[in-house]
Amino acid sequence: MDNLRELLIEEIDKDIARRQKFETRDFMVTEYLGWGSILLGTASGISGAFSAPGGLIAVFGALAGLLVAVDKAFNFSKRSIWNGEYKLSLKEVRYKLELSSNDPAVIATDYNKVRKEWESKFPGHKGP
Repeated sequence: MDNLRELLIEEIDKDIARRQKFETRDFMVTEYLGWGSILLGTASGISGAFSAPGGLIAVFGALAGLLVAVDKAFNFSKRSIWNGEYKLSLKEVRYKLELSSNDPAVIATDYNKVRKEWESKFPGHKGP
């Protein structure tokens, strides 16, 4: 029984670490894309003010738009929030497993329910 509890804790910890990794990655990508589009948009405006070649202004403007489009297409900010909330739900199951004297098999069922629920909520997921 304790062996099952330990194995389940180990699996949940790995899942929590994965959620943390992806939450951080998606947040950083959102920040880079947002700041990149702001800086490129500003560069486009400044280039126009100093009579830069039209091609340079167009490239800056197009790249700024491309960064915004990539962020919107992949929903990095929503994915970061999703990973954070999923991680909190996993921590709740882990604490329940660690602190309660319930049968680990019952908590394993809760863990599977949490995973199934959150996987269906992934941004962009259209359902079964």
